[in-house]
Amino acid sequence: MELDPTEPLRISRFTTVTWEVGELVVRNLRTGKALVCDDAALVQVLHWFRVPTSPAQVEASGGARELGVDVIAACRTLKAAGILVRPEQESRPPDVDGALDPSSYWAAPELALQRHSRECRPQTLARYRFEGLTRSEPHAKPPMSATAIALPEPEPAAVDFWQVLVRRRSFSPPTATISLDQLGEFFHWTARSWDARELDDGRVLQHRLYPSAGGLYAHEIYPVVSPAAVEGLAPDVYHYCPQRHALEPLRAEASLIAELVERGASVSAAKGGAKLPLIVLLVTSRIARVAYKYDHIAYVSQLKDVGCLYAYFYLVATALGLAPCAYGGGFETELLAGLTGVDPLSEPIVGEFGLGGLDPAATPEPPWPILSAPRSGDG
Repeated sequence: MELDPTEPLRISRFTTVTWEVGELVVRNLRTGKALVCDDAALVQVLHWFRVPTSPAQVEASGGARELGVDVIAACRTLKAAGILVRPEQESRPPDVDGALDPSSYWAAPELALQRHSRECRPQTLARYRFEGLTRSEPHAKPPMSATAIALPEPEPAAVDFWQVLVRRRSFSPPTATISLDQLGEFFHWTARSWDARELDDGRVLQHRLYPSAGGLYAHEIYPVVSPAAVEGLAPDVYHYCPQRHALEPLRAEASLIAELVERGASVSAAKGGAKLPLIVLLVTSRIARVAYKYDHIAYVSQLKDVGCLYAYFYLVATALGLAPCAYGGGFETELLAGLTGVDPLSEPIVGEFGLGGLDPAATPEPPWPILSAPRSGDG
């Protein structure tokens, strides 16, 4: 690759430096190219280009000669790998109407996750890398409370599935209190464990209604119940036990409950805060249960599973006349870990969802007509 020694260069924002089995590897996430640092000199070269600098300026400074580095050759290699770029290369153009470079839409951590999750080949998806080193996580989480509140078991109701599909939408904030029966019915048709079977190697697979990678179902759900959310249910953070179809109270401080509900309200731009009849469902993943089989894509698989779970949350809530609303974030795992005592790396939060009741008289009509079929030309 041609290199103009007088042209300023800087480190690409998509550059990472990682330790990989005894080697220091410099990689550009955008190009996918990587260089092994055989000595510390290459790292020093990168350090010089943390701000826009030309190779000629670095050479003139004398530092390169002391290290015995051929700056021009090193910069040529780094530029070819996309590790060094022109200062304007990854910046927004002055003309806001001009086309943006596709990389402009990516944050470096997101691109790293996307790259990492795509590197796996079908024959290496299930690697069982921890087999023989440790036992697989059990399918059921040990009890988290000395007491449990059994949830009612509903009878199947006649529902027009297609009407549920077309009427599904997000509601925020909820406008009414719900009953314990409604909450039990919601969990019964979304997250309950319906069956389990033991494999020859001792691992247990279970069945819930929504799909999960490998039938592992590593999700745990912690409903944060505000004071006005569920009739007859005290405000608290609970753990939903899918095997027993029960809620385990975790005896959370009122201040933590208020903070979590406030966050749920603020994420969805709802006014009313902790006074809202809101249930915040914090979804975690017991990541070791998935990593035992899919260590390379464990976290990504859990995000996909959450998408499946959200679909069931929405459709069941719609069928029951409840107010569902998926959140985009806003909850650090440490907030919940302080209550449960579980290491945040063992059970990170992977999703959050708002739920509540709807007052029919106060429920606005959708901003678009409910259609019996898609309009011609619609996507």
